[in-house]
Amino acid sequence: MIRNITLAGILVSLLNTTNVYAHIKMKNTHSQLDSILHSKGIIINNGFQENFKHKVLNDRQSTIDTSSRYTNIEFEVYSDAMNTIDSFLYFFKDNNFKVLSHCIGFSCGNSMALASKIQSDNFLSDKQKQQYILFYNDYNWFSLHLSSYENKTFIFYRSVFDKKLKNSLELLFINKNNFELSKEVIAKLDNYIMIINTNSKSYTVIGHTDSSGQISHNQVLSQKRAMRVYDYLISNGVNKDRLNVVYAGESTPLHSNKTITGRELNRRVELRESKNL
Repeated sequence: MIRNITLAGILVSLLNTTNVYAHIKMKNTHSQLDSILHSKGIIINNGFQENFKHKVLNDRQSTIDTSSRYTNIEFEVYSDAMNTIDSFLYFFKDNNFKVLSHCIGFSCGNSMALASKIQSDNFLSDKQKQQYILFYNDYNWFSLHLSSYENKTFIFYRSVFDKKLKNSLELLFINKNNFELSKEVIAKLDNYIMIINTNSKSYTVIGHTDSSGQISHNQVLSQKRAMRVYDYLISNGVNKDRLNVVYAGESTPLHSNKTITGRELNRRVELRESKNL
């Protein structure tokens, strides 16, 4: 039987295959990280949180719901905890994870303030012995919080993952305050519209900014970017009832805002398939 193979069909097939591979890869990642974490420590508590708001990504809560796994491990000696941290660093480096934030000792500041910000269970620490690292890979964030006091040492590990499906389109707005659609953005949208028109699924448009400027300004700018993409989709035949719009502002970076390139890559709109709107 001869099948009619279209460009949209090929793209859908590639995206589905990529999603399955990414899911398997991330499952293996969690298994390997758990093995590293448990090798020298004792589990104090662990759990799972739905609708987790990841303050770890910024000083304020994200507007995007996520889920979270966490584990709190106690170590008999401080050196075992440090070796575990080093093993994590080697693992993430070998697997091309990005380090979004990393502080050691006094540079982490007040231990209670740090624990509150990153939502760790361990609030007390000798300032010289504390450490915090935030890694990122494919809409998954991994944080490690090392704390030590009175001969007790802990690592609080949290993995945060976006609940929305990952076959998404990322549109970059390189210029700082820009929300107009470039030719490159329009070309990507036109290709993605072909995929949207092959199914009846719902999609979410999410606007983002870097951390330049005031928080209120960035929230409005992310709204303008998201709405410009939303309007383009509607004007090209996508039913508005299938679309939802989210304004994330600066709260969910994918790259460090300390570099020019990182800030440029954080100025974006994402168009994602959604499970629930």
